[in-house]
Parts: sequence; C-alpha cells; structure tokens
Amino acid sequence: MLNKHSLDTTLEELARTREEIKRARESAVQSWIDSMPSIDELESSRSVISRTRNRVTMYTTAIASLRSLLNSTSRSIRDKQAEESNSKMAAAEMRQEAHRRSEEMENLKVEKEEKVAYRNKLKMELQIKSQSLKALQLKLTAVDMEIEAVNESVDVTLHQAKHLRADHKMVALSHEEYNVMCRRMEEEAAAASSSIVWWDGKRRAAEDRKANALQRLQALQREREIVGGMSKEAHLEAGKKITKTKASPLQVKLKETEGYYRQLRRRARRQSSEEVRKKQSILQRTRRFIVLKLKWFFN
Repeated sequence: MLNKHSLDTTLEELARTREEIKRARESAVQSWIDSMPSIDELESSRSVISRTRNRVTMYTTAIASLRSLLNSTSRSIRDKQAEESNSKMAAAEMRQEAHRRSEEMENLKVEKEEKVAYRNKLKMELQIKSQSLKALQLKLTAVDMEIEAVNESVDVTLHQAKHLRADHKMVALSHEEYNVMCRRMEEEAAAASSSIVWWDGKRRAAEDRKANALQRLQALQREREIVGGMSKEAHLEAGKKITKTKASPLQVKLKETEGYYRQLRRRARRQSSEEVRKKQSILQRTRRFIVLKLKWFFN
C-alpha cells in the first residue's frame, strides 16, 4: 500500500512536472514568439553598432589624418608666419635701404648740380681768364711795338752821337758865331739829354708794364692749368717758355749804348789829359758837353 501510495504520489508529481514542463515549454514558445521582434531589433542594433563601429573607425582614421593635416597645417602656418615676419623685416630693411638710397641719390643729385654749377662757373672764369690772357698778349704785343719804337729812337740817338763824334773838322768862326754855335749845341745837347731821359723813362715804364703783364700771364696760366687740367709737363714747358724769353731788342740796344758810352767816357778821360790848348773847337766842346751829360745820366 505504501509503494502504491508512493507510486501514485510519484505519478502525480510526474504529471505535475509534465504540466509544468508543458507550461514552461508553452511559456518558452510564447517568450520566443514574443522575443522575435527583440531579436530583429537586436540584429538591427548589432548592424547599427557595426556600422557605428565602422564609422568610428573611419572617423578615427579621418581624425588621425586630420590631426596630421592639422599639425602639418600648423607647422606650415608657423613657417608662413615666420616667413611673413622675415618678409616684413626684409621689406622694412628694403624700405630703409630704399630711403637711404633715395637720400643718397638726392645728395648725389644736389652734389652733381653743385659740381655742374661750379664747372660752369669755372668755365665762365676760364673764358674771362682767356679773354684777359688775349688782352695781355695784345698788351705785350703793344709793349713790344713800343719797345721797338724806343729802340729805333735809341738807334737814331746813337747814330747822331756817333756822327758828332766822327766829325773832327776844324772850323774858323767869329766870336759871335762861336757863341751862337755854342748856345745852339748846348740847346741840342740839352734836348738830346732830355730826349734820352724821356725815352729811358718810356723804356722803364714799358719794361714795368711787360713785367706786370708777364706776372699776370703766369698767374692766368697757373689758374688755367688748375681749371682746365693742364698736365704738369705742359705747365713746366709753359713756365720754361715764359722764363726763357729772350732779351728784348731794347735791352740789347741799351747794353750796347752803355758799352758805347763807357768807351766814350774812357776816350774822354784820355783826351782830357791831352787837351791843353786854351782854345778848343766848337765840336770838341760839344762832344765834351754831351759826354759829361751822358756820364751824369748813366751814373
């Protein structure tokens, strides 16, 4: 009885278990049926997650490339900024250099204009000096002509003196004629002496004018050398030409005249010791008078 009761109990429990299994199966089937939309959602969620992961991976890769691009862009920007800063500094330096060059050009332009003005001034001065030089040359020519005229006058005076010296004829005259002749000869001797003094003054004045003209000519040539850039050799040659000028014919004539009158004085001294006669001829007295006047003049 006990075993039967146990069996019945076991069967009942088994039946209940079957019922529970059946209900559990039905519940599981219902749950599975109920869970079908959730599975679809899960699959869709998985696909979304997968796509999202792919996007994240793609975005990560893009972000990495963008970061590298951003870094390179930042470096490029820094380089560009450095280049721009250097360019600005270079531009500022170039502007300063251009301003300095502009000032230098302006200074050079002003200096050039001043040099051109100074050169024009020097040219005008050179033209004036050249005209003065021509005027001095004309004055020198006039002085030379004047000296030639003085030489001719000296030659005439020397000729007259030689003519008087060469005439030694004895002439018999009365006392009145003798006095008239003496007065006439004295007047002629005085006129000759004054003429000699006048011509000597002219000679000295001409020589002074010539010396002054030569000094001015040398000064003009020195200035012309400085202005026109005359070479040193040409200047020395010009100086030699000026300093090595020949003695003028007047100076030669004057030297000859001095020598001649020295001879006259020596001869007069020799003849004065021999003239012991009380009565002398008119020509001898005239000669002695002229010699004494010339001696007084040249001494």
